[in-house]
Amino acid sequence: MNRVNVLFLHGFMGHRDFFSAIATAVRSQIPNACATSLPLPGHEGLTDELPISPMPAMFDEATTAVAANAQPSAQNWLVGYSMGARLALGTLLNHTGQFHGAVLFSVHPGIEDPEQRTQRLSWERELQQKLDRSQMMPLIEYFESLPVFDSQRRLPQPLLDAQRCTRLSHHPERISQCIAALGLGHSPDMTSLLDTITIPVLLITGELDATYTRIAAKIANHRSNIEHRIINDVGHNPILEAPQKSTEQVIAFIQKHSATTRSSPH
Repeated sequence: MNRVNVLFLHGFMGHRDFFSAIATAVRSQIPNACATSLPLPGHEGLTDELPISPMPAMFDEATTAVAANAQPSAQNWLVGYSMGARLALGTLLNHTGQFHGAVLFSVHPGIEDPEQRTQRLSWERELQQKLDRSQMMPLIEYFESLPVFDSQRRLPQPLLDAQRCTRLSHHPERISQCIAALGLGHSPDMTSLLDTITIPVLLITGELDATYTRIAAKIANHRSNIEHRIINDVGHNPILEAPQKSTEQVIAFIQKHSATTRSSPH
């Protein structure tokens, strides 16, 4: 069997260690597999010994940077969450043929309605303004109060403290630049291109995240190569709220399809 190369993309204000448990499971449970967690643009972190890479001017430029990590002789997979899932989806579309499959948590394919896009852009500018004083905390406190994260309030405090610590590790200016390059308002609408994806894709959402569960169900509808799984009693971030179930879903899907060639029916 060809080498399996899994690339992980975390979410906004996250860290490349976000998928560490799933990456470890990939290495131990999938034969001949390697796993690499990539930092999103602007997410190098103040404490990481990572070079500060140029910020992509546009979404498509960021997908090219992700695709550069694919291995020519391997079965390449993408696993992403939220902003990272959207970037992974764009990478699949812009670099057809380089990837064997993908697992996308809480993905949004882009905003179709022009008025909704205008509203989103306005909201993203508000997010950037919260970083104008070169401090992360105003944005973090606002972000954590959003209704989409309500289900996380039940989590153990040490877990929430660790998440906040990760968010505080970022540089405000770089996060602001990331919003301008990769925010949903600035990302292309990929909805009309979804039918061009022929590789196996698994969409995972939390039961309590009604908006993204509805989006995933619409994407998977009438597309035999795209599956949608719902993890019960969790919200927008299943990896944080249900790590074991999330890991099991990822491993099972990659194992199921890793021996399948791209030309085979799914």
